Amino acid sequence: MSTQLKLRRGTTAQHSTFTGAEGEVTVDTDKDTLVVHDGTTAGGKPVLPASNPSYTGTLTGGTGVVNLGSGQVYKDASGNVGIGTSSPTLGGTRGIHIANSSGDSRLHLTDNTTGATANDGTELVVANGDFYIDQKEAKSVIVYTNGAERARIDSSGRLSIGTTAAYSTLNVNGATGAKIFYTGGTEADSSGVLALGDGSRSTNYVGLYRGDALTTSSLAMLSVEAYAGIRFCSSSTVLGSNTERARIMSDGSFLFGKTTADVTSAGIQFEAGLNYGRFNFTKASASGTGATPAMSFYYAGTGVGQITNTSTGTAYVTTSDYRLKEDVAPMTGALAKIALLKPCTYKWKSDGSDSQGFIAHELQAVVPDCVVGEKDAVALQQVEISPAVTATFDADGNELTPAIEAVFEEREVPQYQGIDTSFLVATLTAAIQEQQTLITALTARIDILEQGGV
Repeated sequence: MSTQLKLRRGTTAQHSTFTGAEGEVTVDTDKDTLVVHDGTTAGGKPVLPASNPSYTGTLTGGTGVVNLGSGQVYKDASGNVGIGTSSPTLGGTRGIHIANSSGDSRLHLTDNTTGATANDGTELVVANGDFYIDQKEAKSVIVYTNGAERARIDSSGRLSIGTTAAYSTLNVNGATGAKIFYTGGTEADSSGVLALGDGSRSTNYVGLYRGDALTTSSLAMLSVEAYAGIRFCSSSTVLGSNTERARIMSDGSFLFGKTTADVTSAGIQFEAGLNYGRFNFTKASASGTGATPAMSFYYAGTGVGQITNTSTGTAYVTTSDYRLKEDVAPMTGALAKIALLKPCTYKWKSDGSDSQGFIAHELQAVVPDCVVGEKDAVALQQVEISPAVTATFDADGNELTPAIEAVFEEREVPQYQGIDTSFLVATLTAAIQEQQTLITALTARIDILEQGGV
């Protein structure tokens, strides 16, 4: 019969008051583990069993490697932890590396308000190279920085940045400055693009650009692109419950107060797509009787003119009410003024066409009211000689060509005089009256001479 070694044994409570001899080994019958004694410490030091250990104390040791399950759980000498790998690799100096050579890698988080099944809580997942945040609950994914919420995606998929309100798919708010600020990238379209559409540049695609759509010119301008046109709406209720007020058509025509490019529906239309521009003002019906204003002009709150129309004609009206005038007196010397006028014929330099009328400064010397501007007037203007060019970069962000500022030159630009011949009407009328007085007097003298009088 083999020799047996029998050690002293006792419960955990009994061990807590027992001080064994130095080097003595006893058995804790509650924990099924060995206890090593040092001759001075009551209770000794428990030794974990080889398999399925259960321990409630503190494990301490050096910086050596811990390898459980051949890399299922692994700690290297630097303190990096690997799950599913015995070679944890990290971008920093200390962390956890979860690896799976045959599928996804997942970190599953639950708390006291969620369940504990695979369909509960939140998972961080790497699958096919993509990174997922899988919120399995009907809750939000919330991002905090500096102790404050900055963004959230709610359970309906609505993204809110700078606010917890979620009225639409994207909600952005900020205390000051721009709510959305996009500077572009290093590609050819680095002018900055905000695209709205179905994921491709199709007939449903619209966008906002800084400068031209796919170039770096005119960067100080905002470009709005839409295939079918641009609508401007207003609403007195909520977003989306809007009424169209204006529209820019795909051919460049502009509609105001109407939705159809025609001459029957009421509204204003700036017509494009022709070799010339055209302005259409349409009334559906007259309000009241007689001429009604199509356009009114004001100066410092006082009406100074109108364009009126009826169902048969249009009138261009300048304010002439007696209540606006004083020192009214008959016009004299009109015939002499008319004699000073120099009507002439001429050709226009722009197209060589024949015309007739007056030279502005010559007419101004006789009837100043008819002319606007001064002879040989010029104005200094900044004229762009060469446009600004932005810097270009390669795929790694290295500058290929530097930015070049726009070049401007100050030039004298002619300020041409203009004529309104309607102001000649009063002078012509007075001249005709003066002429008629002379004619009447001469006719009377002729009659007397023909009758043999003196």
